[in-house]
Amino acid sequence: MTSIPTPAARRRPPRGGILMTFVILLLVVMGVAGTVMWNRTREEKVIINRRAQTEPKMMLDRYFVLLGVRHRASDPDWQELLDFMSRDDRLWLDENRATLARLDPDLNGRNPLHLKPEAQTWSAVHALLDFGSHKVRPVVSTLRVNGVHAVAYIHDPGRIDTIRPIFLVQESGYWKLRRFGGARDSEPVMRLLVESKSTSGFPLTAEEQAWQRNPAAYEQQMQDALLREAGVDPNAQVQAN
Repeated sequence: MTSIPTPAARRRPPRGGILMTFVILLLVVMGVAGTVMWNRTREEKVIINRRAQTEPKMMLDRYFVLLGVRHRASDPDWQELLDFMSRDDRLWLDENRATLARLDPDLNGRNPLHLKPEAQTWSAVHALLDFGSHKVRPVVSTLRVNGVHAVAYIHDPGRIDTIRPIFLVQESGYWKLRRFGGARDSEPVMRLLVESKSTSGFPLTAEEQAWQRNPAAYEQQMQDALLREAGVDPNAQVQAN
């Protein structure tokens, strides 16, 4: 005699289906938990960075720590470095990221125009800041503040012959780096921007025009102007403390 399945038996899903549903739910829960934890970690890092940026010396110390980390393109932690850049520098980066990305050695000659905007930004920041474990953490020697502008003289540990200025600006109560720590005004960066825009027929900015008029003097002229804003005579000799 053939038995007739009861309604309850017919409704019971196979064991494999139950297991698969459980696995899917577990993955969803883990994904949500991971996102929440990452957001919380990111918020905590932002708080730490903001606290450091209330004072210029602390800001530089924190920035140099982050600069010595080997950030990867797939890891969003590299975006912490952008928290230390001035508003003007962030706008400049957004406008020129596709061009600046060409300086990233990790692209190995690939055209950055085919990259997504975030990948272009990564390559541009990587080229400008050259971050990683190979970086020597500088010593902050002398710091001078003039209102919302400041200049810090830094040098490699034990090498006062490497002393150099790095410029800061206070925005909404937080200290930020200016000119990407000087990389924005470097010869390779300015040459690339001017040549790219000239080839494409795009108008040059006032800074790019100044570089075009006298490439050899441009970087020093920009540094002298920033020193004056920080209340420092460009001709004065600064000794390491």
